[in-house]
Amino acid sequence: MNLIQNLIVNLLRVLETIVLIQCLLSWFIRDGRNEIMNGLKTITNPILEPFRRIQERFFGNMNIDLSPLLAILVLQFIRRTVVMMF
Repeated sequence: MNLIQNLIVNLLRVLETIVLIQCLLSWFIRDGRNEIMNGLKTITNPILEPFRRIQERFFGNMNIDLSPLLAILVLQFIRRTVVMMF
């Protein structure tokens, strides 16, 4: 892998990990003033919001947020595509 490809792949892995961590922590930390959760939401909201809109459009108001799952799947697809391209 060249440097740019390696950088993109690692960035996508970090984003996948951050989305997963934020998702798991959201089950335990419900305080809206928690600095860790607010920091994670700052990073993940731009990634998750498009998937939340898609979920709301096609499935209506569900009790479960599938956007982290969808985001991780898309990030993995992009990562694998980048690996195959170079």
